[in-house]
Amino acid sequence: MARYGVTFEDVSRVAEQLANEGKQPTIEQIRHLLGTGSTTTIANHLRKWRAEQEGSITEMLCDTLPQEFVTLMKNLWQRLQTHADTQIVSVRQQSEITHKQLQAEIEKYKNNNHRWQKMYETWNKEKISLTDNTQSLEQKITSMQKEANAMQVKQDASAQQIAEKQQRIDELHRLHKLAQDNLEHYRESMRVQRISDQEKQMREKQQFEVLLKDAAQEKNTLQTRLDKSLQEHAHLQNAHEKLQGEWTLLQSVYTKMDAAQNDVRKQHQDLLDKYNHQQSLMLEQQKQHISISEQLNHARNEIAELQEQNKQLAEEKWQIAQEKSQLQGVNQQLQKMVYAEKAG
Repeated sequence: MARYGVTFEDVSRVAEQLANEGKQPTIEQIRHLLGTGSTTTIANHLRKWRAEQEGSITEMLCDTLPQEFVTLMKNLWQRLQTHADTQIVSVRQQSEITHKQLQAEIEKYKNNNHRWQKMYETWNKEKISLTDNTQSLEQKITSMQKEANAMQVKQDASAQQIAEKQQRIDELHRLHKLAQDNLEHYRESMRVQRISDQEKQMREKQQFEVLLKDAAQEKNTLQTRLDKSLQEHAHLQNAHEKLQGEWTLLQSVYTKMDAAQNDVRKQHQDLLDKYNHQQSLMLEQQKQHISISEQLNHARNEIAELQEQNKQLAEEKWQIAQEKSQLQGVNQQLQKMVYAEKAG
C-alpha cells in the first residue's frame, strides 16, 4: 500500500530529474529522494512513466526507422525493464529478510550481553561475600592466636610456680634434717623426754611424709597437665597453619576468578565465535565456587573445634588455680609445723 502523498507526478518529476542528470531512474533512488512511499507503488508509477517515455521515443523513431526495428527494440526494452524491476524487487525483499535476520542476531547478542552482565554482577557479589568471610576468618585466627599466647604466658607462670613450690619443699627437707640433728643433740640429756619426743616426732614425721607424698603427687599431676597443655598448644598451632594454607588457597581461587572475569570482558565483542568457550568457563567457575564453599565449611568446622578446645583449656586453667590454692594451704600448714618445731 502506497503512503499518502506519493503520486505519479512525484515519481515522474524525480525520474525526469535523474534522467536529465544522466542516471538510470530506479525504485531505490526515487524512494530515497522522495523520502517516503512503498516499493510497489513507486514501481507501478515508474513502469507507467517508462511506458510513456517509450511511447514518445517510439513515435520519434517511427518517423526515421523501419517499423520492424522499432518493434524489436521496443520489445527488447520492455523485457529489459521488466527483468530489471523484478531483480530490484527481489534484491529489496532479500535485503529486508537479511535486515530482519541481522536484527534478530543483534537482539540475540543484546540478550546474551545482558545475561553475561548479570552473571558478572553475581560473580562480583560472590567475590565480595567471600572477601568478607575471609576477613572474618582472619579476625578469628588473630583472636585465637592471642588466646594461645595468653595460655603460653599462663603456662610459663604455672611452671615458675611449680619451681617455687619445689624450692619450698627443699627448704622443708632442710628444716626437717635440722630438726633431726637437734633431736640427736638433746638425746643424752633428755632420755625420758626423748621417748615422748621420739614418739611425737615419729607421728609428726609420718604426717610430714604424707604431706610430702601428697605434694609430690600434686607436682606430678601439674606436670602432666602442663605437658597436655603444651600438646594442645602445638595442636592449635598446627590448626592455625592449616587455616593459613586454606587462606592461601582461597586467594589463589580469587585470582583465578578475577582472571576469568577479565577474559569475559575482553571477549565480549566476539561472543558468537567464542560462545562454547564461555560456556565451559562458566562451568569451571561454578565448580570452583562449590570447592570454595566446601573449603569454607571445613574451615568453620575447624574453628568450632578450636573454640571447644579453648573451653577445655579454660576449665583446666580453673582446675589448676584450685590446685594452686590447695598447695598454698598445704605449704602454710607445713610452715606452721616447722615454726612450731623450732619453738619446741
